[in-house]
Amino acid sequence: MVDNNGEVMKRQLALLVFILLILTSIFSVNIITMSISIANLPSSSPTIVRNITIPKFLSYIVTTKSSVKNTTVVQTYYINYTVINVTEYSIYVKVVNNATRNTSIIVAANGTYKINLVTMPLLPFYPYIIPYYLYNNTYGIATSNESLLLSFYSSYYNGSIYKFLIHNDYFNALANISSTYGYIVELNETTPLNIFMKLVEAINYTNISIPPDDSLLEEEINLSHPYIYSVYNYSSVAGTALPEGWAELTYPLIIGNYIAQAEYKILFASGQELMQPTSFSVAFAYFIIVIGNQSTIPVTYILNAGNKTIHWDHGVFNLYLSNDTVYVYKNTTSQGLVSYLYVNKDGEIISLKTYNNVTGQLIYGEELISTNYISPTTTYPEINVYENTSLPFKAINPRFALEFTIIIVFVLTFIIIILRREY
Repeated sequence: MVDNNGEVMKRQLALLVFILLILTSIFSVNIITMSISIANLPSSSPTIVRNITIPKFLSYIVTTKSSVKNTTVVQTYYINYTVINVTEYSIYVKVVNNATRNTSIIVAANGTYKINLVTMPLLPFYPYIIPYYLYNNTYGIATSNESLLLSFYSSYYNGSIYKFLIHNDYFNALANISSTYGYIVELNETTPLNIFMKLVEAINYTNISIPPDDSLLEEEINLSHPYIYSVYNYSSVAGTALPEGWAELTYPLIIGNYIAQAEYKILFASGQELMQPTSFSVAFAYFIIVIGNQSTIPVTYILNAGNKTIHWDHGVFNLYLSNDTVYVYKNTTSQGLVSYLYVNKDGEIISLKTYNNVTGQLIYGEELISTNYISPTTTYPEINVYENTSLPFKAINPRFALEFTIIIVFVLTFIIIILRREY
């Protein structure tokens, strides 16, 4: 005769052991996160660009595919780019293609285009980017003319060719780019359009001199170190702005009267790199390079601090208060917001506070906390691992304590259930 109670007990014990093994494995697994290896970041101090070399003639063969009445139509034509004039940062480019009237996808129409080399990178009207803008990373470039997302894939020929996924208003494609001269060597787009461009010729190189901006050179001391701000954003739950992390800003490039400002989002997460991705364009970027001048981008210093009126981040700020250590500037917008900019006597912005002009609620804020460089690739230590051995007792490991508590509670519950069935 089979002892049913004994068999049931064996099955219950086997189930208990199985579940305990599962629980142990779940809580003993370390969390693994995927991170991109960062090999090249913008410099923490500025490089002054005094000249740019470009080819005055580029020729490409273009192949496009389109669907017409469920039939794939392949069309091929040439595009030639000829630089006919150069004025400081801008070039005038004559575009000529031999596409027919029936060509369904034309990369760049015939005509003459004015291209600002600093603020208009990788456009179909002249497929070029200043080589100083290239980094083997995933990042964004924001100018008054364009938002460009670049995601580095690989390099070829001893680093002379970089492969990027590029996205702007004109391209969503894989592109091989010359790291020396900045022009596209090959481009392949499959969605939303099907375009393949291949360089045929790049000749007649010319060197464009960039005249230095004396006012920027005078302020190079303010550009030579980073600025780290604590950032506050409005929370509807709290009814005010709450801290959301740090922002580190550096100035890797000065190009004439243009400044390149690199922005990093810094968060302190256990075991993670300080540099965290932020949304940009259609995806995310590990840093954003904002290109403009002192009045069009939110630079961290004011050239003419102490003046009654200053221009900053597309806004006009009027002197509101001042004392021996700080100037306070005020700006009121048509959207019902009022901003106060606090500037020290050296011209550095030490605080920004934006309020709702009606309710008085703090909407956004920044506070300068350091001007010492923190490498964005630094890994924040594991905060759940206690390693202090100087204490006269051994501290409890939080992870082990959690595992132990769950397992003990589960075992006791299981034993109680079994005993209740027995009696």
